[in-house]
Amino acid sequence: MTLDDLRRLREKASREMALRTEHQQFRIKVSMGTSGLAKGAREVMDAMLHEIEERQLDTVEVLITGSSGVEALEPFVTVEEKDQQPVLYGNVDVAAAKRIITEHVVDGQKLSDYIVQRQQAPKEVD
Repeated sequence: MTLDDLRRLREKASREMALRTEHQQFRIKVSMGTSGLAKGAREVMDAMLHEIEERQLDTVEVLITGSSGVEALEPFVTVEEKDQQPVLYGNVDVAAAKRIITEHVVDGQKLSDYIVQRQQAPKEVD
């Protein structure tokens, strides 16, 4: 394989990845750091993947992230929807994971009882 062959292969892979991510309506991130895993993040992700597969939701991408640094609220799930503010869910268990897919992703209804409010950085005083 020559250097040109490798360049063509890389360009082809880049084009294919761009096509895949352009068509995604939702990106779901599951926090799977040590504390998240200890509190069931793997089961949460498995439940979400199962719901996505069962419903044949081909516009949903699931990613793994590291620890959030707030162990008391793990596992976290962030739902990013095109042209919308991301929604951060905390203390997500398997039942909540299924509800996030069915109610938030499919029906467009956020689960207010699991939403974690992000703190705004204090404004600097001039």
